[in-house]
Amino acid sequence: MKKLTGVLVVAVLVAAGAQVLSRRQNGPRLSPAEQQALRDAPNDSEWQRSQDAAQIVNGAKSFGKQAAAQATSRTQTATQPQGRQSEVGRQPAAEAGVTGKDGLKDVARLCRWLGQAFQTRPAGGATVGKSTVQELLESRVLTGCHDWGLMLAALLRSAGYQANMVDTAGVQWMAAAAEAQRKGQQVKGFEGHVFVEAKIEGRWVLVDPGSARYIPDYDPANPLIPMEVGPQTSYCVMFKGLDPADYGVDSIQTLNQHMLDFARDTDPAKLSAPNCQVRELPDPR
Repeated sequence: MKKLTGVLVVAVLVAAGAQVLSRRQNGPRLSPAEQQALRDAPNDSEWQRSQDAAQIVNGAKSFGKQAAAQATSRTQTATQPQGRQSEVGRQPAAEAGVTGKDGLKDVARLCRWLGQAFQTRPAGGATVGKSTVQELLESRVLTGCHDWGLMLAALLRSAGYQANMVDTAGVQWMAAAAEAQRKGQQVKGFEGHVFVEAKIEGRWVLVDPGSARYIPDYDPANPLIPMEVGPQTSYCVMFKGLDPADYGVDSIQTLNQHMLDFARDTDPAKLSAPNCQVRELPDPR
């Protein structure tokens, strides 16, 4: 079985009152920090609040508490490394006017800079899982939400903020895709989006880089994201990581298969929807 190295946070519903499975022997190999987080993670962790277990879509077994420990170690450490696709120095963030001290204004500055200094040129998903930050800095072209998310997360980390890409599937698309698969029909099209979660001034927020909107009262343990982007009014989290390589997506074909599996196995209607707000990022000046 192929083991994914990134933090994979797929929420799969289990029956009400069911126990969240913890299968340490079958889960991915943990780093020392993740092992410590596993030892420290409470049995009633936030990851279980919606009665859901974490599962690797790519054929792995459920390993609930272990996945929560991986996510905990990733989001609670003081500093983060860059991933294989997200290596970048401090200069690009400085070019955008980021100080590393201005919180949401730094996020807004990066979103504005990406919109002004880069061209947007859709590529039909051809670059999903293949782009690197260095390549995007050289080309100054963003082909879609994966490029936007990759750049924003990497540049925030380069400025000292904690940040992850959040790869999601549209909730309305999931319902239609699940129904089509039950009937043995072909799923027509895919609707997903990439957000960025960042720890700003001691709290986690969720950012849509392309629209410069954010959720200030974001809960990183809740897989439902009630933000309208395109034809979808809300999204469900499939993966989190430093970059697509970190969570095991190397092509649009791989991503699409994960989305099909996720839609088949997950009913977001049974998850607890968060009560949160969507706001515009502040003026970056």
